[in-house]
Amino acid sequence: MAEFELSTRCVLHFDLDAFFLAVHARRDPTLDLDNVPVVLWQYQDVICANRAAKALGVKKHMRPDPARALVAPADGKLVHAFCRDWPGPRVRYGPYNAASREFFDALAQALRDATGGAATKLEKGSIDEAFVELAAPPRDAKAFCLRVKRAVEAATSLKVTVGCGANRLLAKLASVAAKGSPDAVRVVDGADAVDALLKASPADKLPGLKTAPPGAESIFDLQGRGDVDEALRAKSFGRDSTELKTDAPKSVQVSSWTGHTRMARLYAGGGATIFRRRLGAGAPWTFAPHGEGVGESHERRPGWVLLALAVDLEERLREDAARHGRRRPTRLTLTIRGPGGHHLPIPGFEYCKGGSTAKSCAFPKPARAPAAADAAAFVEKVRGGVSSEAVDVPADVYPRVHAILDAAAACLESWARSHGNPEVARLTLSATHFEA
Repeated sequence: MAEFELSTRCVLHFDLDAFFLAVHARRDPTLDLDNVPVVLWQYQDVICANRAAKALGVKKHMRPDPARALVAPADGKLVHAFCRDWPGPRVRYGPYNAASREFFDALAQALRDATGGAATKLEKGSIDEAFVELAAPPRDAKAFCLRVKRAVEAATSLKVTVGCGANRLLAKLASVAAKGSPDAVRVVDGADAVDALLKASPADKLPGLKTAPPGAESIFDLQGRGDVDEALRAKSFGRDSTELKTDAPKSVQVSSWTGHTRMARLYAGGGATIFRRRLGAGAPWTFAPHGEGVGESHERRPGWVLLALAVDLEERLREDAARHGRRRPTRLTLTIRGPGGHHLPIPGFEYCKGGSTAKSCAFPKPARAPAAADAAAFVEKVRGGVSSEAVDVPADVYPRVHAILDAAAACLESWARSHGNPEVARLTLSATHFEA
């Protein structure tokens, strides 16, 4: 069937192997990801495991202790995600985002070299995967995939798996099937190759299928099933007309759990980190950094979490500008989730429950610059809060963080006036509606 031939359409899927762990391995050569089981975790949640750990039964989103029990007999290792410590301990995605940017830059260059500059579509599927649509199919698809793969690996020291098919779905399934193969490349061209791929792909690998129906072991087995909806049934034949999305993301956001904290505690902390309020009247915003010897993180979290979100969002926006040009957001949104039955975000427990509510405002312009000594002291606090590496913190970060924090706290206070003082489980700050 022509619809499954690469001459009709040629889509590639590039996937970085054990990406988060690979970023750690670039900094720590003692991590032997090829031979030793290694697991990465954060917040009592396994977020990445290499092939050796998965072979022992480690799965994403299991808790670290059961994962440790599985890998310990094989001399396996658990690694914690990168963190920043000020104003409170939390995961820092800066190193992962930087490695992702390297990957996409290297991929774009490798594609230009391999196609002679011909037009291609490039979609960022996630932090560690990309979809590419070629304007014309290469004469030898596998050789083309290998050339681009090797160029990206040489530029980044990250291992890449590549799938190639006539649409987005088939390219993704092909790369999944290629994991662990000698050359980590799978090309699917023509109806017979598609059927072979679908028969070898577990049913739960079909995107959008929550639970495979009884008796369906492969995606191929879903064909003709009356207990699968029509859209998924079409996918079970390998059909997918989805176009690649090449636009920049519409939002940049950061989130944090709050430990089922009463609303008022989130913007009325006590301590030495004080920002003068720009909007309205009243006392300054005060926040209590975590510090050492002052209790567990979740006990101190209300005193610093809003400041931490402002610091993190400012950093993410600088990363966004580096990737997508000097665009700027025009809206800031604070989203609030209510609590579930457990006060800590541990896998297997209902931490959040129900829907969410949000409060938006215009994205704030930088606040007035403080005294030079205050600005320098703040830069040192942000820089010193990351012990794993030297962090580039611009000298003018204070006014931007101050403005984000002031606007977010004002949104929170306004929301509290309308809703009282309920418990809050999660906060998300989003920058949206970008303009040049």
